[in-house]
Amino acid sequence: MDRVTVILMDRDGREKYRYVSEIGNGITDTGLLSVAARTGDAANVAPVSPYQYIAIGMGATPFDPSQTELELEIKRKQSATPVAALEDNPQQPGQKRARLHLSTEFRPVEDNLSGIMDISESGVFNKLLPDEPGVMMLCRRTFSPITVNWTAGDRLAVLWDIFFVRV
Repeated sequence: MDRVTVILMDRDGREKYRYVSEIGNGITDTGLLSVAARTGDAANVAPVSPYQYIAIGMGATPFDPSQTELELEIKRKQSATPVAALEDNPQQPGQKRARLHLSTEFRPVEDNLSGIMDISESGVFNKLLPDEPGVMMLCRRTFSPITVNWTAGDRLAVLWDIFFVRV
């Protein structure tokens, strides 16, 4: 299960819009395989770098597990605080779940973003550059376009929570 939160803020950090979505499974096929490989099948699968990068884009194609990239990626950056934690599972009382939390903020000046863009997708990756060897997308989400006016100083915070549960 995964949850993505996208927060649009003005230049002074005041919240203008918040989108939150939690679905049963937005994990890609390559993401699923790479998580399994990190647990020990190094002989059959190349080593996978940790998933620490969040990307935003303007694609609208619905999620499909076979996807390996965003439809129209605009920017990718490293999560400010990748954190893994064990916590109680609210959907299964008495059970635990593991959570990977990633977050970053896209800013016009620091990230060289300008103009007005309709951001409508986000994903989590294991490499910073889209064309880097071994790049994999763990998960992806599309949503109704969020109009970001980078020129006016708008900022966009993106937070991902990926949950691992026992079945």
